Amino acid sequence: MNFSENEYRKTDSGVLLKKVYLRMWHAGFRWLYVIDAFAIFLVLVVTMFVRFGTNWPEKGDTWIGIAVATFLFQAVFYFGGMYEKQFRLGQRMWFSRIAGLTLVGLAISFVLLLPTGRHPIPRANLPAVGILVALAVTGTRRLSQGLRTKRFGPPRVLLVGTSEQTQLAEKHLQESDSSVAVVGFININENLTEVLSEKVNEKSATDLVFVDDFPVDDLFPEPARNFDRNGIGVY
Repeated sequence: MNFSENEYRKTDSGVLLKKVYLRMWHAGFRWLYVIDAFAIFLVLVVTMFVRFGTNWPEKGDTWIGIAVATFLFQAVFYFGGMYEKQFRLGQRMWFSRIAGLTLVGLAISFVLLLPTGRHPIPRANLPAVGILVALAVTGTRRLSQGLRTKRFGPPRVLLVGTSEQTQLAEKHLQESDSSVAVVGFININENLTEVLSEKVNEKSATDLVFVDDFPVDDLFPEPARNFDRNGIGVY
């Protein structure tokens, strides 16, 4: 099969973009930063329009307050662990965590006074902002999870342990998340440092689940570091 020069360029560009994105991802970049910032900013703007229409009090100071409040909420979510790598397995109770962190952000907004002499969020807007921000940020997590599943497919799990425990774990996984595919089993008595990487590549596994108690010292630094670098979840 012959490729044109343009096709080669597109392929090279795609590979380059993927490498750049992976480097940014390993450096800590998450698209959720951008999506959350937009969602929070939009909530703050919409609540102002609903309350005041186009006649905002002191528009310049209000826009500054919206920018500060957006940054403030994201800082609270960041230090609250909402931008850590998401696990592919299990169902996360996002709303309860996000609602609690949103209350922290609202409390800070309530007492924070900007150099302009105004609060970042008008106090009468706080209840509506709190509810809408919590719902919006929960929605971005659901959206992210859905897009990742659509792009990479459902989790492909390797279970490590005794036959009895791995069979029990397979049953529990299927009951809790029907989208999970168990692609193989590894006996705990095998030489894990040699078998794990081979099995992960062979089965194209996305996650490893250890279902027995055993020392894992031999897995560090390798193959544990390689799994982390390639986004393989370890439970």
